[in-house]
Order: sequence, then C-alpha cells, then structure tokens
Amino acid sequence: MSVTCKIVVNSEDINRCLTIRRKVFIEEQQVEEQLEIDGLDDEATHFIARKAGENIATARLRVLNSNTAKIERMAVLKEHRGSKVGKSLLEFILEMLRNIEDVETVKLSSQTQAVKFYEDFGFIICSDEYLDANIPHFDMILKL
Repeated sequence: MSVTCKIVVNSEDINRCLTIRRKVFIEEQQVEEQLEIDGLDDEATHFIARKAGENIATARLRVLNSNTAKIERMAVLKEHRGSKVGKSLLEFILEMLRNIEDVETVKLSSQTQAVKFYEDFGFIICSDEYLDANIPHFDMILKL
C-alpha cells in the first residue's frame, strides 16, 4: 500500500501532526513538552504522511528568509520506520521546495542516528555534534 503525503491545511490535521510528534518526541524520546511545542507551529507549513488511512509521519517547514527554508520536527511512528515513509515525506517536501523560485538552501537539525538518511538526499553536515533536548544532533544543509 502506498504512502500519501500532503500539506496540512486545517486545524484537525495539525492536531494529527502534533499527535505523531507527541508519540515520537515526548513519549518515546523523552523530550520535554515545552521544548517540543516551541511556539513556532503557527508560522510553519505542516506535512502529514498517511498509509491505509493511518497518520504515520509528519514534518514542518519554516521559511527563514527569502532563500532559506528549514525542515523541522520530522517524525515517523516507530512501527513504520524502515518502510520508506520518511523517504516519501522528505521527497514530497523537497519537491515542493524546488518549485519555490527563491528558495536555494534547505537546513535541518538531524539526530545523529538519522544523518545517513539525510546524506542520501544530498544534505551535508555543517556543524559539530551538539545536544538538543539531550539528543545528539548535527546541523545539515542542502543546496537546491
């Protein structure tokens, strides 16, 4: 069964995205709620991935300036990891970004264990390793 990815356009779907993020970041990875729910959701574009009618992955995107965007809060429910849903969602987001004329650069903060996933899309590490919510991360960048 195929994965369907879409841009979230209503509050019901945003709540579905937040439910996925709660399960992955707050419950599974023990990120403090005030760090995860950071007050930036209103200025972001949200994405959701579904398979067989089930909401299984999410991400958000913020445009930082006229030529740079940042992918944030990418989360795949544990039972769906390894099924290429993250790949489908990231491909969807990057395709959308390539159609925005001014955006030239995409940034993200990758958990260390996910670096290879992003490198497969052409992202490169552009920072030393650091802790974010007590989880090791690297900043990564991709030129479109």
